[in-house]
Amino acid sequence: MIRRPPRSTLDRSSAASDVYKGPAIPDMDIPSVVKSVARVSRQVGVESTIIDLTVTPPQLLRPGGLPLESLRDALGEVTVDKAVTQKMNDGEKPRAPGMKYRHYAPKAPVTVVTGGAKASARYLLTHAGEKSGIICFDEFARLFDGHIVHPLGASGDKRAQAQHVFDALRTFDETNVGEIWAQCPDSKGLGLAIGNRLKKAAGFHVEDADDGKIVIGITGGTGAGKTSLLRALERKGACVLDCDAVYHEMLKDDEPLLRALREAFGDVIFRQDGSVDIHAIGLIVFKDRKKLAELDAIVHERIPRALAQKMAATNAEIIGLDAIKLIESGLGAICDATVAVTAPEEMRVKRIMVRDSITEEYARSRIAAQKDADYFRAQCDYEFVNDLPTAEKAEHAAEVYINTIINNLKEETER
Repeated sequence: MIRRPPRSTLDRSSAASDVYKGPAIPDMDIPSVVKSVARVSRQVGVESTIIDLTVTPPQLLRPGGLPLESLRDALGEVTVDKAVTQKMNDGEKPRAPGMKYRHYAPKAPVTVVTGGAKASARYLLTHAGEKSGIICFDEFARLFDGHIVHPLGASGDKRAQAQHVFDALRTFDETNVGEIWAQCPDSKGLGLAIGNRLKKAAGFHVEDADDGKIVIGITGGTGAGKTSLLRALERKGACVLDCDAVYHEMLKDDEPLLRALREAFGDVIFRQDGSVDIHAIGLIVFKDRKKLAELDAIVHERIPRALAQKMAATNAEIIGLDAIKLIESGLGAICDATVAVTAPEEMRVKRIMVRDSITEEYARSRIAAQKDADYFRAQCDYEFVNDLPTAEKAEHAAEVYINTIINNLKEETER
């Protein structure tokens, strides 16, 4: 609400209502969109908007339920006070209530991570410690199993984020986390108010996650022809990460993973030299669905962090993830695009018979044990149907397809 006080003053009552700073003006001069600020703020959950109309152009002192874009639609040019976007210098004081350094901050220090939602999720995976508290968008919450997590709302739902941001910050004081890492929406619409609340709680300790990298996840059943796309990525200079290979690498020296496996399966899966016997694990899980689910949970809790660290370490601008369980592990959420590779079943049977020197019966049983094409198709952003008769034709088609995806992603970023 923009109120018309009897004198030029800034109302310092609770943040439940939006405040007009300036002399009385007739109702007819206040645009209807501005008159509804208080109602909007109460509905969306963030603080009230405070704007100074005594200066020209008007200046936004505190972002709230009425977005800056709406203010500009109603009033024309509106500037933004520096306290909204950055930490105040020593001796400087904010001009609006609720804009103090670390206002409503939890006891643990907060780091706010800006940038695209997927990029900032990858950044949190790389930088947050195992005991850190996490504030993240809903679609990334499962990546932080083992952490205390407060979902902020879906990355595309700023109204939900506005309703959750205060509780997400406050409830960490009931825990013993030593630090908090928080994803932050962009500054469009309600994002300015949500981001301001997070950044003030962090004392404007902000890190930017946008590194210009493009991550493409490739998945699909055995024999579908994923290699064609992976090779096309490599020809583009991409860093291709084989998730299965990374898992096997972790089995050598990842102590938290090894402890979890020992607790779940006992000493029987370890050789005398202390190394993990993959065959022994296989004998257990493929006869026991509960044990298979337990193994998946252990791996899926740890593999995203390991992959995010490798993504951060590479200088390649394009990264490909090769993962049969890209979706189930949650890795698909941090990919800028996901591709399902599919092929007719008879073609898949012939491919894996030749590739692995196995019988037709065994080839069909392996295909039957995996998710079908409809599953991959429904879960991914793109589908590459690899039904081409020769490897040369498949690789040419794959290169065209990868170029199309990369161009689409670049165009989306530019928009």
